[in-house]
Amino acid sequence: MRLARSSLTAAAIALAAQVSPHLSDIWRDDYAQGAAWEPRVKAILDVSRVAARGGPYLSVPAGRGFEAADLKVNDLGFAALGYAWGRAFGQPLKRRTLMAVNLVILVTALLALFAALPPLPRLLAALVLLVTPIPVPAYRSPDPLAAHGSLALFGVVIAASVMRRWPYWSYAAIGLSLFVMHKIRSAYALYAAAALLAVAVIGAWRDKNRPPLLRASATLFTCFALEALWQVPLAARAADPRVSQQDTLGTHNIYIVLLEGVGWSHNRWGIKASDPWAATYLADRFGADPVNVGTGESERRARRAYFDLWLQEPAHLIAVYASRVPKAVADHCFGGTLGGLVLLVAMPSAAILGWRQSIPAGGLLLASAGVTLCLVFQTVVLDPRLIYAYPLRIASGLTLAVAVALLLDVAARYSRRSASAGSSRDARCAG
Repeated sequence: MRLARSSLTAAAIALAAQVSPHLSDIWRDDYAQGAAWEPRVKAILDVSRVAARGGPYLSVPAGRGFEAADLKVNDLGFAALGYAWGRAFGQPLKRRTLMAVNLVILVTALLALFAALPPLPRLLAALVLLVTPIPVPAYRSPDPLAAHGSLALFGVVIAASVMRRWPYWSYAAIGLSLFVMHKIRSAYALYAAAALLAVAVIGAWRDKNRPPLLRASATLFTCFALEALWQVPLAARAADPRVSQQDTLGTHNIYIVLLEGVGWSHNRWGIKASDPWAATYLADRFGADPVNVGTGESERRARRAYFDLWLQEPAHLIAVYASRVPKAVADHCFGGTLGGLVLLVAMPSAAILGWRQSIPAGGLLLASAGVTLCLVFQTVVLDPRLIYAYPLRIASGLTLAVAVALLLDVAARYSRRSASAGSSRDARCAG
């Protein structure tokens, strides 16, 4: 009981430490200059402004008409909120509202995480979060990117949920959460889904039963069903004569990001990490006019170009990615290089020992490790900049906290068994 109370106290302090800077920014209606990508924030506000005037769905002004917001906003969750706000209240939302939404996402993620963690992992995780801001101060802003760290933590909770013995209907609610995450920043929903599947498969294999797989199926089915419904208003927008440029993705692009990601290091193909360069490169390569990187045509070109790199020189491409790993760990892993080395030993050791003994935190460790590995992939393969890499520090710190707590739990269990065995021997000798 003492440990439980101490962990809850530490969690409350960590929550207050994370929330207070955001509250201060909202109160002052201020944020770090340069922290937001202004065209994206402006597009979200424009969607709300168009909606307040009765304009078309998820659209922004373009000359005398409108164009799809997808060309300026990678993921449409915040834009959909702006549209609903404009329609409901007849006036556009403001930057302060977007900052408040980011704060709500942060609080929700932390409450869900602390509720899911047993006392000892909760205590250690709270200590990590006391020294690891979410997000880093440089990117605390109205931009959806300020929610990246929060979404990483929430993704861990979603992935670990398949090891809970909750009613199956509750996994529909979790599927709804995963869908909302996909609309806010799709990459983090993909990471959560990958970790969820890994936990479900390993859990079903360990326990020799199907419930983890059924829970994962219920979660993903709900998410896919909602995604199908999401396409209905987008299809209606495509038929709206007021909206031009309908070749849009409706979500974040993938292959153009992979192609540009190669350009963060020197490479034999001369690829550079910039949108204008990528659009021009793809146009020259395929003998066509340049197109916006948010279109389906851009994705088709980028997919062919990226897979061609693997066919041409796979060893060089692997070397490009591998060369980034040490710096990614040193710059963005919790505790730097030393923390990464400790995690490299502690995580698999804790996973093996804890999983064999069915310790409750075992599922959380696998979920956290899965999300952390996805963030390593994001930092090494997609974009090494702090703006996208800072969630790695948060996720790796959480993984380390859960791993250490689990190893301490295993050691305590072993100590109790040894003491019990010693007492039994003494009793037999006395008899």
